[in-house]
This record gives sequence, C-alpha cells and structure tokens, in this order.
Amino acid sequence: MEHDFVSSPAASEIALWTGYAFGAAGAACTLVLIYLRRRSRMLSEDRTSVAGSLEPLLFLATENAFTSPNDTDPGNGPAHITAADDPLPELARLKDPLAVLEMWNYLHESLDGEAKAGLNRFADQLGIPEIAHSMLRSRLIDRKLLAINTLGNLGDRRAYEAVEQLINERDPIVSYWSWRALVRIDVEKALKQTLGLIAERTDWSPVFVAEILQRIESDVLSEPLCRLVSDAFDRGTEERQMSRLISYLTFAHIFDSAEVITRIFLNSNQKEVLIACLRLLPVFDISLRPRVRELVRDRRWEVRLQAISTLGRFGEPDDFPLLLETLDDQDWWVRYRAAGTVLDIPELAGDGIEPLLEKLPSHFAREMLQQVAAERALVCFKPNPQTLSK
Repeated sequence: MEHDFVSSPAASEIALWTGYAFGAAGAACTLVLIYLRRRSRMLSEDRTSVAGSLEPLLFLATENAFTSPNDTDPGNGPAHITAADDPLPELARLKDPLAVLEMWNYLHESLDGEAKAGLNRFADQLGIPEIAHSMLRSRLIDRKLLAINTLGNLGDRRAYEAVEQLINERDPIVSYWSWRALVRIDVEKALKQTLGLIAERTDWSPVFVAEILQRIESDVLSEPLCRLVSDAFDRGTEERQMSRLISYLTFAHIFDSAEVITRIFLNSNQKEVLIACLRLLPVFDISLRPRVRELVRDRRWEVRLQAISTLGRFGEPDDFPLLLETLDDQDWWVRYRAAGTVLDIPELAGDGIEPLLEKLPSHFAREMLQQVAAERALVCFKPNPQTLSK
C-alpha cells in the first residue's frame, strides 16, 4: 500500500517558525558570547591596570615603608601614604579585585616577620579586610576561597566566627581552607575547637593537613594532637584514617608521642596502623625490640619491609643475623630493603660485603646484596672531569 505524503500549509508554517526560532536562539547565543568576551577583556584590562599600579606599592610595603598615620619619620614627617599617592580610590573603582588580592596573598605567604606586618597595614589602607568580608558570601568558589585565605593571612579575629561557619561545608576544599584560616587567625582556639576534624574529615588530603600542622609550634600542638590520636584509637577509628593520624605525630614532641605510639603499636595488629607506628617508633625504648623482631617474620610483606628498617635503626649487634636472614625473603621488595638496611650498618664500612656473601643462604640473597651495593657505588661515583674530556 502506497502512502502519499503531502505537506499541509500548517506543517510548512510550523517548520518555518521553528527555523526562525533556532536562528534567533543562535544569534542570541552569539551576542551573549561576544558580550561576555568583551566584558572579560575589559575586566582583565582593569585588573591589570590597577594591579600594575599597586604592585610597586605592595613591594614597598614589604620593606616596612607603610606605617600607621600616627607614626612619623623624624626626617620626613608622616610615613604613611599621602592622599596624592593613595591607591584606595583605584581599588574602589575596580570591578573585580581578585588580581590585587591574589598578589597580596602571594606576597604575604612568601614573606615572614615584619614584612607581613607591613603588608597587613597596607591592606587596611586599601580596605582589603572589608572586601574579603563581602566576598566571603560569594557563591563563586574562587572568590570565596580567596576571601577565606585573605582573612586567614590578615589574622582578622573579627572574621573567626564567619569563617568557622564554613568549616563544615561538604566541599572539602572550602572546609579545609576554612580550617587553615582559623589556625592562622587564632591557633590555640582553633586547635581546641576544631582539631578533631582531621580525624573526621577523611576527604581532606593528609599532605595538606601536614602542611598546616608543621607550621604550628610543637609546644602548642603536641598535647592536643597526642590526645586526639589516643582517643581515636580507643574509638576504633578506621584503619587507614588511623594510620594517617599516627603519621601526624611526627609534628609532636617525641617524648609526648612516644607513649601514644608505643601503646598503639603493642595493641594493634592492623597492617596500616603497624606500618605507621614502625615508621615513628621510638628506638630509644629497647623494650620494643622483641615486637619488632616478631614483625620481621610477619605474613604481610609490607609489615616485614617496614619492620626490617625499624630493626636496623635499633642498631643492636645481635639483630644482625636476623637481618641477614631477611635477605632470603620470598618477596623481592623485602629483600631489597633488607640489603639496604644491612649495608647501612657501620661495621661493614671497613670490611666490605665480601665476607658476608659466604654467609648468605642462597644466590637470591647474594645477588640482592651485590645489586644494592653496586647501585650505591654508582650513585657515589664522581667521574674525573679531565677523564671525561679526553
């Protein structure tokens, strides 16, 4: 059966108007893109112009050139910016202050001491604290993060509560940067109220957390951090997160952390936890050696590998036979670590490895020891430039 498809006037009209609609939509999109591009270019030129004019002033501020209006220079009078040179009106006209804030933050985190104080005084003259407070409410994450970082670098105590509200954001970047800012604003208050977040926020990068902790004085950090790790172990914190918490104890005082590490080490059999403890184990406590020797023969190769390194750090002569035995381990990486540990023993420096090769139980052990010794000799080899030039 044949069908004749005849286009009706109504169908033709619908098709025509549909074409007009798509054409109009395409033209509108083109105009919007042109507008956004022009606006972006204008903002970029505006930012570049104002940032360029402020750049020398920012660098001058780092040299402590800007003081409060009440401060005077005996030879030249007031040392603060004069009305003619005041860049604040330019900043007020700036539609997008990101460039200035980015430059200010970059310099602030690159410097230390009195230079930071000079930048902070200059920031007050520019009205940067007020700008950062207003940007804190922005829905754009780049602006919000820049505001958080600015307030943290300023150490603005007025902003503590506002920033604290952001610390429980679902976005790990916003919450982490908020905690970082709180630590910079009031470290003791932040540790007391928010240190527990490093145990709760599994989405925070341990590298970033360590970056903050290492900037805190050990006298301030040691006690609360050790208490946090100990309590986390008692609560049965998940294995991987527990190992991360233990690794942070490197920033605590060694005699504070030793008690916590020892207790966890002797009462846990989780792989990640044991490895973290072995890395930080206080080798001055000789009573821990039996447990370490036991772990050298653990069924998990990762534990054996770390236990070998720790046993070598104890440096006891009667551990040497056990270390030689591990050169014949079934796992290649364990044998490799064992060879490095054996070669680190000072007594071998004079005699070399030749006497040891005869004592080793298999050719696997001998080959591994020779390989690591050859690698170290190659690294230490310094060719004579005159020989190379010939």
